[in-house]
Amino acid sequence: MEPLLVTSSFIFGREVMTQTVTGSTKTILGGVSSILEDEDFAFKRILKDYDLTSKVSVINVYLNELSKDEELFKKGAIQLAIKNVMEILEKISNEIKLIEEKIKIHKDLWFHRFRTPEYKTILINLETDIRILSERFDLLIKIKN
Repeated sequence: MEPLLVTSSFIFGREVMTQTVTGSTKTILGGVSSILEDEDFAFKRILKDYDLTSKVSVINVYLNELSKDEELFKKGAIQLAIKNVMEILEKISNEIKLIEEKIKIHKDLWFHRFRTPEYKTILINLETDIRILSERFDLLIKIKN
């Protein structure tokens, strides 16, 4: 009975990881696309310099492929590295949602083109989190190999 329980919890864990990563990826990609389409968005360079959309797409595919390898996915270090990558993806996803909301609020203000947007500090955090994502993903690849 125990092997069945371990196997089912392992499969459930992989499914949750895959769904979480895919959901965060969709939110990030959709949010970045919508932000980049905004003609008033003053910080397009940051998003383009970090190449966030392609980075997140690659990470999504890599983690989905990694979750199919049962032996590798059972290793504690791999699971911890994946968990850390998932956490930062979720944080980036939430920050992008917040930036989208702040952009909408900012556009409703009078003379919004002459005002400093409130989302500037969120962008600084986003920059830091994108660097952390890169470092955590690099660590995951090193652990895997």
